[in-house]
Amino acid sequence: CFAVSTAHLSRVGALESSASRVVNERSKTWPFCNSLPVIVAAGGAAAVFARCCRPGRRKASRWAGLARCVGGLPVSGASIPFPSNIEAVLFDIDGTLADTDPVHFQTFVDLLQREGVNGGDPIDFAFFQRWISGRQNKLICADLFPQWDEQKVEEWSDMKEAMFRERSSSDLKAMGGLDRFLAWIDAQNFQRAAVTNAPRLNAEFILGCIGRGSYFQEVIIGDECEKAKPDPCPYLAAMSRLGVQPENCIVFEDSPSGARAAVAAGIYTIGILSSNPAEKLQEVGCSLLIDNYDSEDLWRCLDAVSEKRSSSFQSA
Repeated sequence: CFAVSTAHLSRVGALESSASRVVNERSKTWPFCNSLPVIVAAGGAAAVFARCCRPGRRKASRWAGLARCVGGLPVSGASIPFPSNIEAVLFDIDGTLADTDPVHFQTFVDLLQREGVNGGDPIDFAFFQRWISGRQNKLICADLFPQWDEQKVEEWSDMKEAMFRERSSSDLKAMGGLDRFLAWIDAQNFQRAAVTNAPRLNAEFILGCIGRGSYFQEVIIGDECEKAKPDPCPYLAAMSRLGVQPENCIVFEDSPSGARAAVAAGIYTIGILSSNPAEKLQEVGCSLLIDNYDSEDLWRCLDAVSEKRSSSFQSA
């Protein structure tokens, strides 16, 4: 899933020099990249380096992403520009298509208290954000229950997910503005994929709850890839199956783990502020932050895309 085309980068030497200065720190931020090329994007072009580098931390506001989106100009601290030619839109599922984190949180509160985690006291939401949100179950268990064997992890994870589905069967709703946004995607005839660390049963359950059970052309499951998020493999797999390149995609994510994966895949990443603070999503590379799909910032970008596509069709 690492077959991604490359294009010429201006000032490649400067970027390589910068990459070499941070290569020794890679495991602090992206532990998966000991043997994985990382995509570095700048000025609309992407290159795959044989060694790894850590993304620069950014303090750009949500308006920085918007300015780059509308004007098409690079913004200081923002490495991946808004695509000039979108072909596909990719989504995480939990917390991005549906607001599932409250149910996941309460489920983990109950189960972890039963296991004596946190001294037997209920975990708080900060604990949930740090150790759980957006992460694969086996990685969560490796941190919280390192003594468990693979069978125990699988059994506990299955129990947790069954409890989540039971608790959320009547409560799950699509994120605000999602139907409006998906209608826009359909009008533009863009391809679409859902890319998640959730087990397939959960992914299909959530999509069914919000009436999108058959909407996505591809549903990529982290457990079914060589590596799950925060590794970029699931997003690279999605692009490979859709036949698109990173510079022609946008991604919506709500967790630092998922956003890291999307940014590492070289894709312009929009953060949904459903469960994590803005600064956490900015730190890992999100270029635009929105509360939901009715965001004026987002629609200003989309209107610019629609106008450009309309002009192109008329001139053709």
